Amino acid sequence: MENKEIFSSDWLQAWRKVIYQSEHYFQSVKHWNPLMIRMYPEPDLPELSDKIGFFIELQNGKVSELRFATVADLSVAKTILTADASIWKNLILKKEEPVSLLLNGQIKVDKGNLLTLITQKDTAREILQAAHKASSISTAEKAKSLSENIAQPTQKEFIQRTNFVTSGRGIDMDSIPIQLFKEAKEMNTWDPADISFQDDIHHWRSFNRFQKKTLMHLCTLVMAGQGTATLELAPLMKSLARDDQLELEIYLTSFIWEKAKHTDFFSRLRHTLKEDKTDLSRLHGHAFKELYQNKLPEALLRLNRNPIPANQLKATVIYILIAEATLAETVYEGCNRTFQKQNRIPGLLKGIRYLKQDNSRHIAFGVYFLNKLLSEHPALMDLFETETKKLFELAKNVIHEIFNYHNPMPFNLHEEWFISYASSQLEKRMASIKEQKNATM
Repeated sequence: MENKEIFSSDWLQAWRKVIYQSEHYFQSVKHWNPLMIRMYPEPDLPELSDKIGFFIELQNGKVSELRFATVADLSVAKTILTADASIWKNLILKKEEPVSLLLNGQIKVDKGNLLTLITQKDTAREILQAAHKASSISTAEKAKSLSENIAQPTQKEFIQRTNFVTSGRGIDMDSIPIQLFKEAKEMNTWDPADISFQDDIHHWRSFNRFQKKTLMHLCTLVMAGQGTATLELAPLMKSLARDDQLELEIYLTSFIWEKAKHTDFFSRLRHTLKEDKTDLSRLHGHAFKELYQNKLPEALLRLNRNPIPANQLKATVIYILIAEATLAETVYEGCNRTFQKQNRIPGLLKGIRYLKQDNSRHIAFGVYFLNKLLSEHPALMDLFETETKKLFELAKNVIHEIFNYHNPMPFNLHEEWFISYASSQLEKRMASIKEQKNATM
């Protein structure tokens, strides 16, 4: 068996089948809580560069979920174990003992209780034994297990479509989502690959280490939201599909496409500045982690599991109103005010102009959609105001953490301006939503 087969999709399906079909594993793992195996990627394992680990959920011994993990699983998993990918590979190949690796710190318990894990060592061995056994299943058996383990949707999971473009209803070409979609088609022609960072490299080299760290820290506020949207925004589209809101779905296809481009832009920037190998997570404070690693993925996961209007509202508030219309817009304006005057990092500023252009449509959609929800469900107004107020306090703490981390703050940046601008952005969106709602009523 070649090592590269471990961690493949086929191997993952085979692992699931081994646990599912064996009474022995059923008895061993029936009390196991949701577990996330988190991996640090390594140069020797390029096939894992886009994977963060695995998520395992067993309910009464049956495999509820066993799949590649997402950022949303960080908040769902009861236990999170983190190690280098090579450590997990050696465990699966039976070259290492899990308890000793836990005790010597090579496997870190990022969430959960170490003592509980040690007392459940036999269960852990059974799960690893199943993973090892899966690696020896033939290619033909893997293909068979893949087809056998595809969950068949229940009647409730089928979406009854009635508003096809071939029906009498068709598409409302005058609706706001379709107008935004048309604008996206006409204006979203920029390509991150076309932006030159040659001058940025020269300016970057002239920055001291405090200035470099500050600029990257500010960019993380934007990058976190872009990456989350690219990975996790599908639940909102799925919830709209259930409601047969075709125009909104059509617009969201451009929304996700643009977020993928934004992620590409920042990835190219970091690579050009040779910062792509730097672990920026060390800059993240408690408020940042609470907003971007807990609250945001939780809201989208909750929406995926229960696509009711209240969950649609919460997901839209935290992503579009807070992460995008407030924090990201504040960072964009702060960078523009600072570096345009100094005639520095023109490549980053050019990209920001494009991002702001795209974001104006995203925010317009968010305001429209929130107004639509509140008009159709007036009882949600208290939830909307409470949720927005609570999350804005968290957003202000994110800003405070940055200025507290970099003290003194370079580039003549001031916390008071950032808080004031963020507040004005949110107040403007809130006023627009309430104004549109009153006009509708």
